Amino acid sequence: MDADKEDNSADSLHESEGAKLENLISSLGQFGRYQRYVLFMSSIGSFMPAMVVVAMTFLAYEPAHRCQIPQCEPELASTVYNRTFLNFTTPYEVNEGRWSRCERYKFELEVIGDAPDLEECLAPNFLNQVEECGPGHVFDNSVFRSTTITDVSLKSTSVQGFEVCIR
Repeated sequence: MDADKEDNSADSLHESEGAKLENLISSLGQFGRYQRYVLFMSSIGSFMPAMVVVAMTFLAYEPAHRCQIPQCEPELASTVYNRTFLNFTTPYEVNEGRWSRCERYKFELEVIGDAPDLEECLAPNFLNQVEECGPGHVFDNSVFRSTTITDVSLKSTSVQGFEVCIR
């Protein structure tokens, strides 16, 4: 019988705590205009920093890029990333599956007779010696036309063992 009294008193204790909580919640009222305002304002505080993180996925995308070959593409604005002359002007990195980002083959104008060949973008004019790129880089704009990397013209940044080629 004493055990039954203890069970009933424990149930009444829980009921009284539950009743107190229910009374407290009902006294607060419904989810009104002020609660919506507080929820909205606190959501802005978490939404804005998240947008910066998500935006960097698109803004800081590093597109494929290669050296400009001035003898074959004198105007940087009208260049295209994939060209047929890359086979003899730019080393291909087989391990990476792309054209070299920081090197090109050395150019030496072949002289035929007394006058140099007027057509400079020919395979015999490029030696099998590698040199560093000049100031121009051509970016692949097939995914994005413009990113922070292309606008600022950053080239091959490096982090922990990756290629460094910023000039």
